[in-house]
Amino acid sequence: MQQIKQQRKARGPLHHFLEMQASERLLYEILTAENYPSLVEIFFDDDSEFTDQRFKNLALAEQYAIEIGESIYQAKHGGCDFLIKLKITGEY
Repeated sequence: MQQIKQQRKARGPLHHFLEMQASERLLYEILTAENYPSLVEIFFDDDSEFTDQRFKNLALAEQYAIEIGESIYQAKHGGCDFLIKLKITGEY
């Protein structure tokens, strides 16, 4: 499996997701292996049944962010997630 991941990365990304332009009140950040702790910060106390449980656990949130980041190298399942932040307060 590791060899397949290396081959995909060597070939280069198949999907290119652009940063979203900030609006008057909001900033948009692509979820990465660097900012994934924000997922836990946002969703840890969320008791909605629709909240992905991976977003409540730091290790699982990291794994999710890495997987979504690597999806740009997959032909079938490319995607990205955005975090939305208020400009005025910096809160997600």
